Amino acid sequence: MKAIDIRVIITGLFFTLIFNSCEKKIPPTVETSPVINIMGTTAVSGGTIIDGGSEQVTEKGVCWSTNSNPTIENYKTDNGNGAGTFVSYLSGLNGGTGYYTRAYATNEAGTGYGTELYFTTLGKTPSATTQEVTNLRGETATLNGIANANHLPAMITFEYGGTSNYGMMVTASPGSITGNFSVAVSADLKNLRGGSTYHYRIVAINDIGITVGDDMSFVTKGAAPLVKTLEATKTTPFTAQLNGSVLANDLTTVVTFEIGMTTQYGIIVAATQSPVSGTTSVEVSAEAISLIKNTTFHYRIVATNSLGVTYGDDVTFTANYKIGDNMHGGLIFYLDESGEHGLVCTTSDQVDSPWGCADVAGAGGKTIGTGMQNTLDIVLSCPSEGYAARACYDLVLNGYDDWFLPSSDELSLMCSNLYEHNLGGFYGNYYWSSSQYDASSSYTNNFLYNSTVTRSKSDTARVRAVRAF
Repeated sequence: MKAIDIRVIITGLFFTLIFNSCEKKIPPTVETSPVINIMGTTAVSGGTIIDGGSEQVTEKGVCWSTNSNPTIENYKTDNGNGAGTFVSYLSGLNGGTGYYTRAYATNEAGTGYGTELYFTTLGKTPSATTQEVTNLRGETATLNGIANANHLPAMITFEYGGTSNYGMMVTASPGSITGNFSVAVSADLKNLRGGSTYHYRIVAINDIGITVGDDMSFVTKGAAPLVKTLEATKTTPFTAQLNGSVLANDLTTVVTFEIGMTTQYGIIVAATQSPVSGTTSVEVSAEAISLIKNTTFHYRIVATNSLGVTYGDDVTFTANYKIGDNMHGGLIFYLDESGEHGLVCTTSDQVDSPWGCADVAGAGGKTIGTGMQNTLDIVLSCPSEGYAARACYDLVLNGYDDWFLPSSDELSLMCSNLYEHNLGGFYGNYYWSSSQYDASSSYTNNFLYNSTVTRSKSDTARVRAVRAF
């Protein structure tokens, strides 16, 4: 709109008319777009510049407030300059809250505003439901729940403790949720006390408020351990393996053995497998060392968990080797007077084979302790494979490579100390010794009768290797 300023100036005898014309500056005219895509913390609006006014538009957008007639002094978007239609993304809103909004456009003359609109963001306090515990054990459990964020980011935790006062908190997985749908959440608990009652509930928090689920409770599994002291094995003059079995009753259980020369014990040895857990019985062991030869020792198993200590029965053993023990690569069938050294044989036969060459130099030893030299004599004279002594000499078994064919007396001890006590898996048949009788025959032992007889070296008989320790 233009204004006409008419001035009359008298100059002498003439009238002069001066027309002074000026243009008034006008702010832009803008229209507010409807608010759409309303969420918990965001929404979309915008506007259209209807008339840019008398000057170029330098800024446009939408502004909003929780009060009516928002201005650019409140929250706003900046959609740049120029005319046209624009889309504005409102963010940082509070859930479940009513807002007034309108488009704006600014030029040199000022700011024009569009029609005011009102909208309410989505959202309310989250919902949360406590559910039954799962994976319940003696010291662990999984807490469960269902939560709905109700359009707003929500943090999920569980409270738990020995009473409904709780006292402990654990973050759920997932610990943060959003959207408007139910989400299953959980939390794994560890280091619980066995056989104990625990209370728990789910807790959900968003910007609007806090929701707690109902209190629920569970009782952890578990009981004091059950134990049994078992027979000691691998006894030697100075060491022994102490054995026992433990049922941990679903709780972490520390296992030891008490050992001594009386039932007062005095020495504690930790079980190799300690600590143990679970719901099935497991066998455990410990090595006792620095024992006194030929001395009787007492021992018992001890198991401790959070619900108690259990002691096994007292058992005794004597610190020495025993005939039939599986030690040093095989079964003990002979001990010398010291009780610290002797002979062992393999737990099964090697081969059925002939004895070897005729007229071997040496190999005449029959007594205990001569089998090794006999074997060396035979191997030197009979380098070919397929013979009894060679099968023993070449044997590598259980980490040992010093096996030999026993002498006739060593073979007899094997029969009387093992075979006749149903040990060693022998057959009631002929076994070769390394003792040569003459150029064409050698000594065998018929285990069925424990009798030493000679046989032709070309005959086939059973072979059992031995070694000294």
